[in-house]
Amino acid sequence: MEEITKLDINVFRYSSQVINETGTAISNVYDHPLIENSIDFLFRRLEGLTRSSLSEYIFRKEKIIIERFKEFPLAWHTDDLAILEFSDFENIYSVSSSTVLFRNSGYNISSKSDNTIQKNLANFYFYHYLIKEHSNKFSQYQLTILWAKMEKAFLDDKKQLDLAIKYSSLSFQNLKILRFLDFSRKYFQAILN
Repeated sequence: MEEITKLDINVFRYSSQVINETGTAISNVYDHPLIENSIDFLFRRLEGLTRSSLSEYIFRKEKIIIERFKEFPLAWHTDDLAILEFSDFENIYSVSSSTVLFRNSGYNISSKSDNTIQKNLANFYFYHYLIKEHSNKFSQYQLTILWAKMEKAFLDDKKQLDLAIKYSSLSFQNLKILRFLDFSRKYFQAILN
């Protein structure tokens, strides 16, 4: 606690391990660097190099009161955004000497497959929110990845007209006209196929 306070860190995390419904370990232990930038962590997670669930985190109460948890369908990515915002897009402090066990029982939101439309909507809203509200926190390379993830979420469920409007509006606000035109071409090709 003394070191966390001295470093002014607002997000603390334990190592984690996935277990099945009977308590048998089904993954290795996921350890993290002692101190890791939350943006670096997000991109490590997006690349599939680590996992994360809300259960292994402790947040400063003041940050929760100020920032609040954001609502996405199924609360999908709510924890990812909390890690970023509660840390002020700064550092996470990790402890490897204790491990949180995450039970993947088949009933979890992450392991179910009958909720893919809602997960997909949450994916779109999460990436849209990051670009709209926090684009200044990311490098151009990282923003390119976030845009591509948002576009994929939209193309995975082409029937959501409100998402098309949100995407178009964000594209024009960010002067991404060429990106919008390229995306429109992909969208119409997907519809025709």
